[in-house]
Amino acid sequence: MNTIIDFSMLLPAPCNNYAGPTLAVWFLVIINTIGTIRSLIHMFFHDGGAQSIATMNLNVSGSQNIVAIFGQWG
Repeated sequence: MNTIIDFSMLLPAPCNNYAGPTLAVWFLVIINTIGTIRSLIHMFFHDGGAQSIATMNLNVSGSQNIVAIFGQWG
């Protein structure tokens, strides 16, 4: 099938022969999983995790801004 753009000229061929320690790969997987879960909490909790996790007082003026920042943080 002919494509309009030949991406093989722009991108290098994949090199799937990682020779480093397996522990490094699993460490990266764990760190990325923790970061993803933390981001999902910030995006989908009703308060962005501000009061439910960080125990910030949201009974002040401007609390909607705090929740918005936590939501955007995720």
